[in-house]
Amino acid sequence: TGLHLEAEMPDDANAGGGDSKQFLSGQKVCEVFRRMKEDDMKILGLDITHARPEWFLVQVLPVPPLHVRPSVNAGGGVSEDDLT
Repeated sequence: TGLHLEAEMPDDANAGGGDSKQFLSGQKVCEVFRRMKEDDMKILGLDITHARPEWFLVQVLPVPPLHVRPSVNAGGGVSEDDLT
């Protein structure tokens, strides 16, 4: 489970026949973005010093500990364990 992306390849890249669509895991997409050539990034209009494609994907989602999260008022009570 997790993130899966669908990539459709052009007909000439699919020389072996079969389906031109592939399902890529989030990890594979990160690897493809890391290996992207700087010339291709410039063609896409990205400034390679400030906007690399792999930076667009959230790879780590920090969650603050309970004692720094604000309290939530819900249903007449206070909840301390909800993410807000």
